[in-house]
Formats: sequence, C-alpha cells, structure tokens
Amino acid sequence: MQNVYIFFNKVQDTLKVYGSVRAICKDTNLVKPDRLYSNFGRKLLNELETKEFRIVKTKVITSKEEYTTK
Repeated sequence: MQNVYIFFNKVQDTLKVYGSVRAICKDTNLVKPDRLYSNFGRKLLNELETKEFRIVKTKVITSKEEYTTK
C-alpha cells in the first residue's frame, strides 16, 4: 500500500492529497521537510496539526490489494 498525506489548510479552508512530504513542502511553503520527516518518520505519528493546517498520513487501498474488515 502506498502512503498519502491529506492536507487541510485551515486558513484557506482547502483540502489536498499529496503523495510525498516533499510535494507538501513545495506546494504549501507552510512547513519545513525536516519537521514532517521527524513527525511521520522518526516519531511514527499519523497526524500533525497546527493553527494553520492539519495533515493526516494514511494508506491508499487499491483493487489489487487484499484488505480485511475490522
């Protein structure tokens, strides 16, 4: 499964989906890559929220992959 990042800009009230940390940083200029890599990689968090934005890291489920209902 591939990771994606759902980015909600609270100031502009917009929602975008990104495929990488680098893409978020280039497009938004709101956060530095080191901060995201630290939170999602080293600390293994799935969410990051500030006054300006909220980012949720999740997996994309495709038809090729098996999944189970919990």
